[in-house]
Amino acid sequence: MTGPGVNWRPATASDAPFLHELHHANRPDLQALPPEVREPLLALQYQAREREYLRQYPHAQREMICRGERAVGAFLTAGRSGHLLLIDLAVHPQAQGRGLGTLTLKWLQTRARAEGHPLVLRVMRDNPAVRLYAREGFRVWGEEGLRLQMGWAP
Repeated sequence: MTGPGVNWRPATASDAPFLHELHHANRPDLQALPPEVREPLLALQYQAREREYLRQYPHAQREMICRGERAVGAFLTAGRSGHLLLIDLAVHPQAQGRGLGTLTLKWLQTRARAEGHPLVLRVMRDNPAVRLYAREGFRVWGEEGLRLQMGWAP
């Protein structure tokens, strides 16, 4: 699938180094740590997150967000009893601010509409992405501690 200057494709094993880097790059809160502490910590967090995703969503599909042939982000979705669940969406900081997240959300909304299902996600309530989701028509459907459950219905 493609959008203006953007395309989406299934992730492959060769994307693993980029996915690792994407996780690392989107953790600016840990950049002040010395590298000998930060790098092992980030690696452990990444591995734990991936194991948990696999445990909770064994049939999830990871897809890459690309500009041309170059990966600039990724997302993870799963079909769940009557809705499409957006589990994770990340754009590399060097590619942020160019509308890639917005285009990806619009594409996922098109996909959900074609399937006749709502698109649902969970996000930390203090995450700046909440504004993006609201701008794209997502509404708060519930609260789970520090997280908001947001949804968009066709």
